[in-house]
Amino acid sequence: MEAKVNIMGLDVDLISTDSFTRRIGEYLTNDYLNLIFILSTSMVYDAMENETYKETLSRAHMLIPGEEAMLTEFHVDALRETGIVTNYRCMYQMMNGIKNENKTMYLVGVEEGEMKQFIRLCKEFFPGIQILGAYCVTEEINMELVVNEINGANPDILTVFMNSPEQENWIVENCAKINAKLCIGIGGIIKKMLEEYKEAPFVFRKLRLEGVYNTYIRHGIIKLKKLWQNRIFKQKVEHYKNKKGE
Repeated sequence: MEAKVNIMGLDVDLISTDSFTRRIGEYLTNDYLNLIFILSTSMVYDAMENETYKETLSRAHMLIPGEEAMLTEFHVDALRETGIVTNYRCMYQMMNGIKNENKTMYLVGVEEGEMKQFIRLCKEFFPGIQILGAYCVTEEINMELVVNEINGANPDILTVFMNSPEQENWIVENCAKINAKLCIGIGGIIKKMLEEYKEAPFVFRKLRLEGVYNTYIRHGIIKLKKLWQNRIFKQKVEHYKNKKGE
């Protein structure tokens, strides 16, 4: 199943997990760079206020919802139950689908700690994916050097977790220069991805209560954040509709 829904002016892809996996396979056989942006709610808010940024996002081959809050108007529970991609976990699904295919990946980010966490996650759960390199970008870095490093590695997949809108602007501006088959921008949702695998606080580890923290406390915190996020997003949708006179 593949369709598009309009979320505050953005055409976002609603796609089944099976179709998403198949599309990734197709992208990895193409001889040109395919772009996927996994959207956060803040990216949607920014696009609502900035037409240029909205046009940049629309350059992607797929715009995937990275947070379920943005699908509240589309019966997100029913979508999830019927196998539709509703959040950032599609990234895990993608990596799980290619972990035995000897695919390679290169990382570009702005926070070294996040990049190290992501590499550890890949090594633990998706060891078949070879990380060829990682470049931590700073304001002083000449971005042409970054492109040269990527091209020297020649990865199948370029995974970018920079801040938005810099992430999307950089990817779109340089996509014609990059030697890779697939580029995925996950900067908007990387913290949520890594939060699921974040180490329990020291006191819980000392008392050997990591399981209690992970099962109850961590999930409780995530649930409360999700409820608050849903509320904020509904308010933003109402504001957008009022602005458009709907």
